[in-house]
Amino acid sequence: GLDVERLKGLMLHAKYRRYALPVIENSKLVRPRDLGLPWLLALARRADETLHNFAHRYLLQHLGPSDFAEDGYVEAGTARLFALATADKEPEPVRLFAQTYLRCHHPGISAEQPEVKSLHLKPQLKRASYTAERIWPALFDARADVRRFAVAITRAELRRWGYQGRVYELADSDAKEVRNIASDALLKAGDANAEPAHTLKVEELDAAQVFAMTQSRKRSTREIGLELIRRHYVRLGGVTRLPWLMESPDREVRMFAVRLLWERHRPRQLPPGWKPSGKAVAPAPSNEPTE
Repeated sequence: GLDVERLKGLMLHAKYRRYALPVIENSKLVRPRDLGLPWLLALARRADETLHNFAHRYLLQHLGPSDFAEDGYVEAGTARLFALATADKEPEPVRLFAQTYLRCHHPGISAEQPEVKSLHLKPQLKRASYTAERIWPALFDARADVRRFAVAITRAELRRWGYQGRVYELADSDAKEVRNIASDALLKAGDANAEPAHTLKVEELDAAQVFAMTQSRKRSTREIGLELIRRHYVRLGGVTRLPWLMESPDREVRMFAVRLLWERHRPRQLPPGWKPSGKAVAPAPSNEPTE
């Protein structure tokens, strides 16, 4: 029979790797369990691009979620995959593998993953495995790859978690991709073409939270708040909150409030074409806020 340990050793030497790789990749000659998860993860942790790319591809193609658990249970294997995807001590190549694996096995977004098509994968996990407790904290992670993974899952699961009311927490993030969750969820409220999984309904908009956004340290977040007030003025009770906006420390917010007061509440008996004196004109917030 094949000397699997010798083949594994040859894989570590660039000179002999081209001979060992086709044999190891042939699952009819070498079974995945003969290679072992520890060895494959060790390859995934290596800086050598050929080695960690091979490990990523092999793990995706040949191992199910239960194979990542010592006890062989799917839930234990899933927990380990989430740990690999977000752990502080895991190197980026391992995190990227686990993140890709979890995206490919998500029943909602798997079809969007290029690896699913190229490797003919079928999702093996249920949505229930993708809990808010596992994903939400990762939105605030300092590492960009962890945040991007969390964003992809959050967009698919926000409403199922019942977290649509917590998008305001994301609006002040330093990461644009995280702020965009809040931007889309709020600015697309009432849009019939918006994805309901991560979009609020107009009646779900929270007036206090929206007005609080106008005091954000982020200009883009302030602009979202102002745009929502302009669009849903009556629904958000703007008439009772305009004085509060006029006392904002932010000049643009005060200008917006004055303009809105004039547009919504100016006397209708004034002569045609009359306008208040002064040159202050409030900016019109964009639908795609930027810093």
